[in-house]
Amino acid sequence: MGKVSLKIIKGYVVGSSRAGKTTFTLALTGLGDPSSVTERTPGIDIMEVILEKIGCRLKMHDLAGHDLFHATHSFFYGGVSALFIYLVDTNKSREEMLRDGVYWLSFILSGRIPGGPPVFIMILGSRGGGDDQEARQFMLDSVTRELVQKFGGRFIFILGEKSLVLDMRQAHSNAMEEVKNHLATA
Repeated sequence: MGKVSLKIIKGYVVGSSRAGKTTFTLALTGLGDPSSVTERTPGIDIMEVILEKIGCRLKMHDLAGHDLFHATHSFFYGGVSALFIYLVDTNKSREEMLRDGVYWLSFILSGRIPGGPPVFIMILGSRGGGDDQEARQFMLDSVTRELVQKFGGRFIFILGEKSLVLDMRQAHSNAMEEVKNHLATA
């Protein structure tokens, strides 16, 4: 029987410190208990998993959100076609989310080789859950629209002008399955 070649997705999870990047990556890959995260990521944590349901090998790079580590990140993604998941802490104000978004998307661009392979972006919100889920989603969609207008020609936005707010405590939620389905078509 011949070997089946799986699509490889090289992904990078970026966002501010304590936004929930490690929790998200564990929930997405199923390689650990998302509720067990207590320490910050020291630099870059790489997790690889085969997602049979969507027929791909997912290699996720959980990039530390601390300023101290930012200078090293571009060495890992500079010249490759990549998917970036920008994880937004929706506990922040709209102004803070927009400022952080401009910072992170500019940061990603600063490490890219001009004319290099395409860069795919998925904007997701963390800290979802509770009674204000709709308000968080509305506010993040508004921020996402502004980021798409500002950076639209330089990235391929997987969700267009939309975003998705996740409850990180629910690793097997419909929203997480939706993220995996979007990854499969990226």
